[in-house]
Amino acid sequence: MNTAVDQIRSETAADAFMAAMRNTVNCVAIVASQGAAGRAGITVSSMVSVSVEPPLVLVCINRSSPAHNVICANGRFSINVLGVQQRVLADRFAGRGERPYEFDERTWTFDRSPMLTESAARYDCEIYDAIPAGTHTVLIGRVRSSVAGELEPLCYSGREYVRAAALDPLSTDSVLEQRWLQPKLAAVENRNGRMS
Repeated sequence: MNTAVDQIRSETAADAFMAAMRNTVNCVAIVASQGAAGRAGITVSSMVSVSVEPPLVLVCINRSSPAHNVICANGRFSINVLGVQQRVLADRFAGRGERPYEFDERTWTFDRSPMLTESAARYDCEIYDAIPAGTHTVLIGRVRSSVAGELEPLCYSGREYVRAAALDPLSTDSVLEQRWLQPKLAAVENRNGRMS
């Protein structure tokens, strides 16, 4: 077994995986928790629904994140799906920008887990299951309450923040344009700073 060759293969596979993941679109959310273990929050782009009965959602938290152990020990968390105008918050809870990981009392409520006063959607959850998976823990939360907000959801794709946009109804003439041309044009517009 040649370890140098194996390492190159592993790095090539990891690079290919990361390149493929850049072609996905995910919502951006802050997962936050408070309780006996303290208060913490982290920006994630890995949040999906699991079940309606019972209402379950999942998020993936990197185990090296300072928020990981706090969230797991508290046994509950909120998911705050951010709006396009909340990119500063996304960066703050990703550890970037001014005042990283700081909760601003004016934009958060603290009844159970911290919840944003404005968001695209919010979920208050209790941990239903926690599953170690690679570098992360998959947290499945049983939703105790949820609110659909008024903000347009913030998304992440191609290593940058983007917005979702509704497509025109498909016709047989526009299938190729809808699938390939419009997303490419939207990405160029986003890179040129036309995203509000």
